Amino acid sequence: MAIKTYHTVNLTNKRFLGYFLGPLMVVLTTCVIVWVMPRAEEFEYHYNLDEPWRYGQLITEFGFPVMKSDKVVQAEKDTVRRNFLPYYKLSTEEINVVKQAMDNVRVDSMGTEALRRYKAYLSRTLDSVYQKGIVSSEDQQELIRDYDGTFRLIRGNTASAYNVNQLLTPKMAYEYILTHHGDELADDTLRWFELDIIPNVFYDSKKSGIELDEMLRQLELSRSYDVVAAGEKIISRGDKVTQKKFDILESYKKALEGNSVNKAEYSSYHLAGQLVYVFLLLCGLFVFLQLYKRKYQMKLGSAVLPYVLIAVACVAAALTHRGIPGRVYALPIVMVPLIIRIFIDSYTAIMVHSTLILIISVFLNSPFEFVILQFTGGIIVVFSLKQLTQRSQILLTAVLTVVDYFLVYTAYTLVHEGGDISKLPDNYAYYTYFAICGILLLFAYPLLWVLEKVFGFTSDVTLVELSNTNNKLLQQLSELAPGTFQHSLQVANLGAEVANKIGGNSQLVRTGALYHDIGKMKNPAYFTENQATGYSPYNGMSPQQCAAIVIRHVEDGLALAEQHHLPAVIKRFISTHHGCGKTLYFYRTYKNEHPDDEIDETPFTYPGPNPSTKEEGILMMSDAVEAASRSLAEYTEESISTFVEKIIDAQVAAGFFSESLLTFKDIAVAKRVFKEKLKTIYHTRIVYPELKEQDKKTDGEMEKQKNPSITS
Repeated sequence: MAIKTYHTVNLTNKRFLGYFLGPLMVVLTTCVIVWVMPRAEEFEYHYNLDEPWRYGQLITEFGFPVMKSDKVVQAEKDTVRRNFLPYYKLSTEEINVVKQAMDNVRVDSMGTEALRRYKAYLSRTLDSVYQKGIVSSEDQQELIRDYDGTFRLIRGNTASAYNVNQLLTPKMAYEYILTHHGDELADDTLRWFELDIIPNVFYDSKKSGIELDEMLRQLELSRSYDVVAAGEKIISRGDKVTQKKFDILESYKKALEGNSVNKAEYSSYHLAGQLVYVFLLLCGLFVFLQLYKRKYQMKLGSAVLPYVLIAVACVAAALTHRGIPGRVYALPIVMVPLIIRIFIDSYTAIMVHSTLILIISVFLNSPFEFVILQFTGGIIVVFSLKQLTQRSQILLTAVLTVVDYFLVYTAYTLVHEGGDISKLPDNYAYYTYFAICGILLLFAYPLLWVLEKVFGFTSDVTLVELSNTNNKLLQQLSELAPGTFQHSLQVANLGAEVANKIGGNSQLVRTGALYHDIGKMKNPAYFTENQATGYSPYNGMSPQQCAAIVIRHVEDGLALAEQHHLPAVIKRFISTHHGCGKTLYFYRTYKNEHPDDEIDETPFTYPGPNPSTKEEGILMMSDAVEAASRSLAEYTEESISTFVEKIIDAQVAAGFFSESLLTFKDIAVAKRVFKEKLKTIYHTRIVYPELKEQDKKTDGEMEKQKNPSITS
């Protein structure tokens, strides 16, 4: 009943993993990726004036005016300000103030007629100098310093260009009055009048400000000097960014970021395109996994891992590439196929990597270049790590990947630059990014350990470490159950050889074989390989009791595996190496003792389950063949061949391999390997002849001559 419950729960889990988890991961991964992808209004190009354009061909999706650069406009504004003529206004009120002050002057020593004549002269002269214009000394210096002395003077309702030399300062006006009277008046008499001459030409800040602002506004309105139509090419890879190209790029950037009229509609279409594009690619990956790698979709870790790695890589790429071209190449994108290759297989690694680079390329500025570099790098990684068993393999893979990047990028650049090798130094930063990528790729080794714990995988590196016979658990097995330990070693050798022949994971079979019987350490004496000759601890026990002891080694093995934190894949070998088979010796003994009774087979049946993978099936065959081979009466080619055929055919007939991936061809190859190996193990040795008495005596005398300490 317990077995039925287990299979029901397992079937439910498989249905969930197969029909719900995959589509759920596709939707979630799509949402995460699209969320971090650049929006349509973002401008992700980096360029400098008079440098080559390092991206692919850029074509505008909409029309826009070409604007002068801020630098050019600022220079033009500075020129306008520098050449601008400020406005000064000529006032008539100040002369009245001066004349009023003059009329109030009284000179006691001067007669009325003389005073009248003096004041008349001063009045005429003041009219002349004020009509000419009087400006303060400070304004005069400012005009000379900032405007070369030129300005516009407003007289009434008209304004005309003037030079500051045409005006007088209060001092110059006073000197003019004193020196232009002729013989009409005496100089000393004029000095009796203390005239306070005040300026009548003043800076018109309002008029000047309005005029200057209008000129600058007109300059801003005239920034556009060309138009680029929708669908027109802006620039191609390798083109020099001239001033005009620079202006076009800057204008395109501003139009893209500031087009409030079309931005919302364009962004919505862009977002929809991103969603559909990413979703379709992930759906393609899901269909591939369902059709060709369905066994991996039945496990939680392998069903989730590809989508998690794709999402993480896309987020990292989206955050890294912004602003600086080529910076995305510093990311070890090829670490994704490396991880998939180690934990799943090569075909899945290539498919996942292809999906990943196609997604990332859509939001990069040079998508074709990125796809070429990453695809070739991924191929290098997948084929250089056929089986990871040493840390040095990661280093070799990193070096090969960097070399591939260097060569492919150099060749690609030369093709697009028309063979101009002088342009390669312009892209030296890319080679730095490639080197950084190689260094970061070395961190894949510690990352594998983390992923093993999180997703429940077991890498070949871990299997190699576990297969070391100096491990504590295997040392205990060799000490407490030496016969079982030797049996496990033989099974490991047989199974690994078969796995190599039929394309299985030989390291997995070898490690699983070393631990499959560790439960026998609890009661080693109850298993024939550990018993002394002629001794049997089963004397006096019923067949059911004997079978229970034998079957219990599976449960004890799982308990030890749990205690020592062995991976789940190794625990599977412990529970499946007998499958749902029977302890045939005790079952047949009981059946012979009770020929007429209806027999309950449950006490004689292992709990199972049967093998579900090729490697588990190989171990079951190897275990049965190696254990039963010890009972052969003679080891001839015919007896070994008949024995192997009988053992494995019985397992096939019992349906032990119906859920595994073993084919009839695989089983036939396994039989052939077992026969060859057993003939080698149990080959007949040559019988050495005995020496005759005379030869023994001669040999003894020769030995005494070599070593005088030997006495007869």
